[in-house]
Amino acid sequence: MTENTGSGMYLVRALAAGLVTVIAVGVPTDIIDTRFFGREVPARGWEHPVHVATATLTALWFGIRPGAQERRPTGAMAGVVLAVISLAMLTIAVVLRRRQSLCGPDCAGPAERTAAAQEPSIAQ
Repeated sequence: MTENTGSGMYLVRALAAGLVTVIAVGVPTDIIDTRFFGREVPARGWEHPVHVATATLTALWFGIRPGAQERRPTGAMAGVVLAVISLAMLTIAVVLRRRQSLCGPDCAGPAERTAAAQEPSIAQ
């Protein structure tokens, strides 16, 4: 494979990653209007530039040619481990938030319960 062919491969990979990002982020958030998803509140002005910036940065990331040291598999394994840890932490946060929303003030800590139970007096 020549140097130009390798560069072309990274360009194709970058464009594909950018396109997938545009679709994967834009369709479910309804920034890209489709019949699959709807939104009660229209997209705010800042969402479109952020969407474009996200797709552009993703394309640039996938278009970077790795150096000789980055081709070692240990870096990829570290990325996978960090991704799994990140997903586990996100799952825990979502579960805890959901539990709080289901049981309301009964789940509040002792300090929060006593503050909510005290009614302000007229003297205050």
